[in-house]
Order: sequence, then structure tokens, then C-alpha cells
Amino acid sequence: MLNGTNGPRQLSPELVSLVHHIELNKAGWWDLAMQRLLLTALWLKQDRIALSASDLAATVTNELNIPLAEAMLNKHLQALTEGGQVLVLPDGRYKLSEQTVRESRSSIGRRAIAEQQAATVTREPEG
Repeated sequence: MLNGTNGPRQLSPELVSLVHHIELNKAGWWDLAMQRLLLTALWLKQDRIALSASDLAATVTNELNIPLAEAMLNKHLQALTEGGQVLVLPDGRYKLSEQTVRESRSSIGRRAIAEQQAATVTREPEG
């Protein structure tokens, strides 16, 4: 933007942040992030087998410190269910699909190996 004869004017950090947020939302980044958080919440509570929508919202809020409105929760659960990552049990509770569990375990294993290799490479030689 031009500011009279003084040349270009800088945008405030708040305005830049808002523009970034809007553009990321257009790209679906926020939806994907929220779905990953729900998958993480289900992963964290695997010992319970399945969670109700309210238990899932409480887990995201309490364990991950992110409040989640019911409408958003339902929207993302529907997308995850349609994508086959999450299953809905007859009683309405949600659980990770077996495929999602396998993929998550594999991903965690690959990350652990990569971290171990990185630690080996970055260690200083003794002596």
C-alpha cells in the first residue's frame, strides 16, 4: 500500500497473521490439523477401546489443551469416518480403524529409527 508520498507502508504483524490464517484455512490446513488432533486423542486413549464424542472432546481439551466446539468435532469425526480412519461402533463411540493403527505404529517406528540414526550421526567421536 502507498502512504501518500512516504512510500510503501508496512502491514501490522496482526494483519499479516490474519491473512496467513485465512489462506491456511482456504488450503484446508486447519481442518487437517484438527483431524490429526482427533486421531491423536484416539491414539492416546487406545486403552479405552473407543470414546464417545464428548470423551473425545474432553481429551482434546484436557490432554492437548485445544477447545473444540461440538459442531467442529462432529464435522471432523464425519470426515475421518468417511475416510475410513475412524470407525463408529453401534453404541455411537469412535475408535481408530485397524488400518489407521497399523499405519500409526509403522510411522512411529520409522520416526524412532530416524531419530536413532540422527543421534548416531550427530554424536561427537569419543577420544
